[in-house]
Amino acid sequence: MSAEIIVIDDVGDPRVDDFRNIKDVERRRGGTFIAESEMVIRRLFTSRFPVRSVLLTPSRVRRLHEELATLPDGVPVFMAEPHIVDELVGYPLHRGGMALGELALLHLIRLRHPHVLHVVLPVPVTGRTRIEFGD
Repeated sequence: MSAEIIVIDDVGDPRVDDFRNIKDVERRRGGTFIAESEMVIRRLFTSRFPVRSVLLTPSRVRRLHEELATLPDGVPVFMAEPHIVDELVGYPLHRGGMALGELALLHLIRLRHPHVLHVVLPVPVTGRTRIEFGD
């Protein structure tokens, strides 16, 4: 297991479309959630939820290098300067990074029960954190 760091120097790079204007609900992908802040990203890395991708500033890559090394092969880790990250996500990302997690359970529920529109999953959170769930 290891993470390959992919440098993003163009805000229009299609490889980071999952993070583009992330607060726009229609831009979110089904069955994903956002982990924002170093503490919440670390928590995601050790959780049962698969990590789809990670977007970090250079300083956060340095701080999370040990955790990044534990990610499964194939999980893209994008690194961009703060001004590129801010423009990409659509707001000032003061916490230096975010990761996209997958709600695998949600996909299974929707396959078995296609009429279900929303599923509420309790997530234990401590401290000051930010977690948003897309549908």
